[in-house]
Amino acid sequence: MLKKKNTNKFFLVLFLGIFLFGVISAEGLSIEQTDISASKQYQNDTTFTINVFNQESFAFNDITFKEDIVFLPKFNLAPGENKSVEVTIVSDEFYSGDLTLQGEYEILIGASNKTEEIRVDYDSGFDRCNIEIIKGDSITWINEALDRINLVNADTDVDFATIEDDSQYTEKFSNPMLLNYYASIMGYSFTYECSINVLDDQGFVHSIKYDDTINLDLEIKYDPTEISLDFLTTSYTMDYNDVQEAMFQITNIGSKLAKNIRFSGDWLKDFSRNEFDLEIGESVTISYKIDPEVINTNQTNVTNKKELLVEGNFNDAIQNISIFINYEEIDSSMFDGDVDSEVLENFFKYWCKDKDDGCIELFCSVNPEFCENGQITGSNNKNHSLSEDSLKKFIQGQIEAQREQDIMQKAQIEQDINQTSQIVQIDSTSKVTEEKVEVLGEKVSNLGIAIYLFMGAFMVGAIIFMVMKMRNNITSNGGFRKKFGFHKGER
Repeated sequence: MLKKKNTNKFFLVLFLGIFLFGVISAEGLSIEQTDISASKQYQNDTTFTINVFNQESFAFNDITFKEDIVFLPKFNLAPGENKSVEVTIVSDEFYSGDLTLQGEYEILIGASNKTEEIRVDYDSGFDRCNIEIIKGDSITWINEALDRINLVNADTDVDFATIEDDSQYTEKFSNPMLLNYYASIMGYSFTYECSINVLDDQGFVHSIKYDDTINLDLEIKYDPTEISLDFLTTSYTMDYNDVQEAMFQITNIGSKLAKNIRFSGDWLKDFSRNEFDLEIGESVTISYKIDPEVINTNQTNVTNKKELLVEGNFNDAIQNISIFINYEEIDSSMFDGDVDSEVLENFFKYWCKDKDDGCIELFCSVNPEFCENGQITGSNNKNHSLSEDSLKKFIQGQIEAQREQDIMQKAQIEQDINQTSQIVQIDSTSKVTEEKVEVLGEKVSNLGIAIYLFMGAFMVGAIIFMVMKMRNNITSNGGFRKKFGFHKGER
């Protein structure tokens, strides 16, 4: 009997474990397909089909894609239900990226009024990235980045908070919303983009944890046309560290709309217009910059041939640009122990742009005469190595130097403010003292006058007293008459 009870308990626990595991491991909405490749003719929609599953124990309503690149009529899914739905591609622009499927579900949880903490570190960014809270909850960001940081709304690129070093900032979210944001230092973003999803405390809500995505690679086909290019000059002479303005004119000479015109070229950048359309017969003038990316002497005193590539719904157009770089001794400035800042800037601009790792390996593979054992050693067998770690340390050193300078400036400003405050306080004190001295002087002066008046009055009083006393003495003793020989009855 005991064994039977234990066996029943075992199966009950096993069943509950399987049930709870199924509930916990549920993943909301799920799309069977993961990648979609499609091409469509310009202004002609096309469709594809996906299978969607509801893996939760509650229903989802108004399910559709977040992006307006495609159109999917809203639909509902009961718990455990799946459907095949048709998606229409309506965009006429090239696209490669994720599409997000989302739906709403009903809750009644009430306000919690909690405060969540997010720590921000320079090396690791946010310790918590995508967070969901209930309206009325708050977020406290704690700055551990050893510098002042800004929190930036990723959708508007507008700062919504500034947090000083070793400080924190708290914001309460009173309404449902989705905040996409990142953190920056001196305008440089050092974190991934994260989100705060604020849910309503009752009714139908959307939670990003129940979303699913597919990747869409979309190619647009346009009816072909023709273009022409008109350059005033295609030959330039400049120094290796100069930037020169140039321009040309492009005209749509075909019978169809010129779509998504794109310009590109080595050393050619900052086109005044790019990825744009051109009507039939329309002409526009395009300005751009020639910015040489020269990192060694061998690239100077020579004419460099560069190509301006123009792409669109026409045959690719290529224009050759000749750029003569005046002679400059660059190698010695880069490898004699003191790295020239302009040379280093060009080095990173050309060889290390858009690359986090392998920058030095790429340089050495193209310029083996400058390298040995995977390290840049310079020309003429110079032994001044410039490893990737050294370059990273150089950049970190520049950042630290800027931070130290900011700290010193801040300390100097505080010191100046304190000194100014002290000077103002001393000046104020001296003025008060001076006023007190003046008042005291007046009191002393008044006291002196009073003393003089008192002494004068005392002396006058004393004289009067003495005269009166003498008179009384003479009168009372007849001394006056005797002294002057007067007798009774004499006149």
